[in-house]
Amino acid sequence: MIEPRKVEVAYTEGHWLAEVEPDYDEPFDCRTLQKLIDKVQRDWPDQPLIFVVDQATVEGHVGAESQLVEASEKSGALVVSSTRL
Repeated sequence: MIEPRKVEVAYTEGHWLAEVEPDYDEPFDCRTLQKLIDKVQRDWPDQPLIFVVDQATVEGHVGAESQLVEASEKSGALVVSSTRL
């Protein structure tokens, strides 16, 4: 069984940032979580991915919270929320 590739996601200053483990060249940076998920999925089309969103970076940002819910429901990706990365 193939182990899913972990994608650590955080929200800061109106941007979604992601680092793909175990190796990545540079972090991904997108204005919406859906675009970030799409971009990462294009770069690793044959890899199972799990998007782990740092909940502490999303709390209090209404737009970010709604994007998290929407992307979880509509992207088809496995998106989970974590209190620690």
